Amino acid sequence: AAAVAVPPLRFVDVLVPVSAVNDPTLRALDYALSLRARSIRAIHIDLGSEQAGAPVEQDWAAADLPIPLEVISSPYRDLGAPLLEEVRKITADPAAMCAVVMPEAVLSRRRHRLLHNRRALFIKRLLIFEERTILVDVPYQLD
Repeated sequence: AAAVAVPPLRFVDVLVPVSAVNDPTLRALDYALSLRARSIRAIHIDLGSEQAGAPVEQDWAAADLPIPLEVISSPYRDLGAPLLEEVRKITADPAAMCAVVMPEAVLSRRRHRLLHNRRALFIKRLLIFEERTILVDVPYQLD
C-alpha cells in the first residue's frame, strides 16, 4: 500500500481557556507566551447570562494582560461545543496544530482536588482524540 502524504505542520496556535483571572491563569498565560506560537488566544466561555462574563472581562482589563480576552457566549450552558468549535477552526488548516493550555489549580488535599479540577478533566476528555490538538496542563500549587 502506498503511503499517504501528510502535509507538514507549520503553525501552532494556542488557546487558553479562562474561567477567572487568578494565579493559575496567569501562569498558564506565561507558559503560552513562551511557546512563540503563530497566535495565542485567551477565551472565556460565558455559561450564563450575557452579564456573567463581565466580571472576568473587568478583571482582565484591570490586570492589563498582553493577550486580549475573547468572550464566547454559550446560551445553553455548554462548555464543550464552543470549545470544540474554536479548536476545529484552527485544525481546519491542515498545516496548523492547536495547543490548548489549561490552567490547573493543584491542591494538597485529595477531596479538594476532586472538587476543583472537574472542568480540566472535562476539557481533557473532550479534546483527547481531536486531530492535531495538544493538551497542556499548567499546574499551580495553591496550598
